[in-house]
Amino acid sequence: MPAGTPLRGLCDAQQRTPSRAWLRQVLDGFINSSDYEAVPLPRRVEVRAALMAWIQTNAGAAPPYLKNWLALVLVRFVRADYPEYWPTAFDEVFALAAGGPKLIDIILRFLQSVDELVRSVVPCVG
Repeated sequence: MPAGTPLRGLCDAQQRTPSRAWLRQVLDGFINSSDYEAVPLPRRVEVRAALMAWIQTNAGAAPPYLKNWLALVLVRFVRADYPEYWPTAFDEVFALAAGGPKLIDIILRFLQSVDELVRSVVPCVG
């Protein structure tokens, strides 16, 4: 990821693992907070685009825990911005399939996270 991109430190091999874990926690918590809504739309788009670009180029080789986190963060972005601010969210996530089986893994993890979110919000009728 080029220097200066919003997510550069999340997976930078030069940073210590605790630093990356902390950065992931901060981003995850921020997306879940009410403060996220105050972020200007161009900045939100920039962060989402940086995340998607990183996924396209690097996620295939990422360890499973990082793939799970990436899927969860994508779901949180979708929950916060779809459909009003990110109407193409699902199209963009599914377009990752063009990257082959390793990126299809991310899509499946994303869908599993969506399923878990829906099941946590919608009561089961049985």
